[in-house]
Amino acid sequence: MDKNVGTNTRILISAKAINIIMHIKDIIKEQGVAEGLTESTLSDHEDQLRDFVKWTCDKLKIKKMPRLEFQDSKESGDQKKTAHFDMQDGMIWIYTGNRNLADIMRSVAHELTHYKQDEKGQVSPDQSYPGSPIEQQADAVAGYLMKLYLDKEPGALE
Repeated sequence: MDKNVGTNTRILISAKAINIIMHIKDIIKEQGVAEGLTESTLSDHEDQLRDFVKWTCDKLKIKKMPRLEFQDSKESGDQKKTAHFDMQDGMIWIYTGNRNLADIMRSVAHELTHYKQDEKGQVSPDQSYPGSPIEQQADAVAGYLMKLYLDKEPGALE
């Protein structure tokens, strides 16, 4: 019975995450910004990202601000991740090169959600795999936070 509840919950979260992401895409199209999005570097949006990190930490009620490292280049050519939360040292790494601002912000929100999950003792290394409940929750929360932020700051992606 518990397995069914867990499975149904994961499907519900996944469907919710998809709906939120689709809503964000609709907002971007309505604002006419989608065509104007360009590839970014950290220097293009440093102040805006700093404000978004602070706002997101406030929304998630994060107790202690994590260390964040924004980097315009990947460490190696075969590096696949665009963001990562390291549970060992509590650091969040975000790749910013050749990405638009909306994508960078969503990654920030996703990784800050993992940081909050870790603060609450909800994360262990074996739980973080594609499609896991922890990942689905981080995707859903990141999408929700992006929606809230874009409602609050409608011109944020211009």
